[in-house]
Amino acid sequence: MATARVNERPMRRHTHEPNGHALGGTERCPWCGSAISRTEFERIKNEVAKQARARIAKVEKSLNQRFTAELDAVKQKAAELAQQQIKKAAKATEQQLKKIAAERDAVVKARVEAERESAAKRLAAAVNAEKVRHYTEKTRLTEQLAEMQRKMEQKTAHQLGEPAELDLFTALETAFPDDHVRRVRSGARGPDVIHEIVHQGEVVGSIVLDSKNYSPRRWSNALTRKLRGDQLREGADFGILSSSAFPSGARELHIQDGVIVASPQRVIVLTHLLRRVIIDNHVAQLSQEQRSEKADRLYSYICSPGFNDLLGRIVTLTDEIADLDRTETATHQKVWNRRTALIAGLQAIHGDLSTTVSGIIAGEQGAAV
Repeated sequence: MATARVNERPMRRHTHEPNGHALGGTERCPWCGSAISRTEFERIKNEVAKQARARIAKVEKSLNQRFTAELDAVKQKAAELAQQQIKKAAKATEQQLKKIAAERDAVVKARVEAERESAAKRLAAAVNAEKVRHYTEKTRLTEQLAEMQRKMEQKTAHQLGEPAELDLFTALETAFPDDHVRRVRSGARGPDVIHEIVHQGEVVGSIVLDSKNYSPRRWSNALTRKLRGDQLREGADFGILSSSAFPSGARELHIQDGVIVASPQRVIVLTHLLRRVIIDNHVAQLSQEQRSEKADRLYSYICSPGFNDLLGRIVTLTDEIADLDRTETATHQKVWNRRTALIAGLQAIHGDLSTTVSGIIAGEQGAAV
């Protein structure tokens, strides 16, 4: 009998209370059903919960990615539809503008032809009247010029030089806006104009200038001696006398008493050259002796025929450019006025087009929302 009972499964005692808690402080494994301690049961339960949360998070991430992709696809489709609508509206507007432009051009052409005929008649009458007026004005101006020349002959040297000094100051200020250019008070000791050279925010040298509007027959060596004294007193690198008068045998450009005598037309170009020399001397940190040697070589070159030829060509071309600008400005003034009116009309049409397109876009977006 004992042997027959060996293969029989022994009866397990029910160790659980009705509420599922283990008797004697033990629990049942949720996986295999064997009895385990409460601590082990809690660990397994937490592990199960952790795995469940991980699965849920994975599912949520997958759903979010899918939702985002679908949302992006919807947005892309909406944007494509909006672009198609904008292109259609722009094309329709462009066709309408072409039609309006063609009608306008026809009206303008007719008006231009009529105005051209009328203008030709008015021009002929105006030319005749202008010829009469010009002859009368020329006679009057000739008389005034003769009177002014008589008065000029009676003016003092200071009265003649003051406008020239102001012109020189204005020309230097315009040509060198980054430098310090100042006039010396009338009647005060010193040159007429002091030009301080500024390089990288620092004053690195200066040029003193006098302006004399004397008759060519009124040259005086005292002019250069006075300016040389002003140059030494101010510690300037160079001195320039802008003058229409020159010593006998000299013209346009001359060196005397260590200063440069130049005709007014050559002063600005010459100042550009001297300014470059002053900056180069500063950058190279030359001594005073080295600067003096370099100035002597520069003066020799300035007095050479080659330099005078180059400087004369520069002045001539500059004058021709100025004349060309004045001629072009006078010739094209009417064209510029007409262009301004056309641009204003074009801007108005662009404004209407922008308003129309903006309204179309706003309507499409509202419909999509």
